[in-house]
Amino acid sequence: MERILKLGVVAIFLLCLLPMSKELFEFTRFILIVLFGILAYTEHLNANIKLFGFYLAMIVLFQPFIPIPLDKMMWNVVHLVLAVAVLGSLFLVKKQKVQPIEE
Repeated sequence: MERILKLGVVAIFLLCLLPMSKELFEFTRFILIVLFGILAYTEHLNANIKLFGFYLAMIVLFQPFIPIPLDKMMWNVVHLVLAVAVLGSLFLVKKQKVQPIEE
């Protein structure tokens, strides 16, 4: 399921590179914070603190309530860089299971 969520995030990032209305762009931000929230939760369960922090930072970056003022070209660069980063995490990160503590 994690792979499908990451592919969905990459697809939304690439969709944001196309010209679209401001309302649709805001809607994609809501979708992104939900997807990043689910991914952050799964990384928290897997005890992967680095990716957990990355996903929390992405939630803050894409939250639609207090938007970060960047021009269209800068948002395109952000979307491309993050699409590559999420794709990289899709192929480079191996599944880690939390081992129960033995007493």
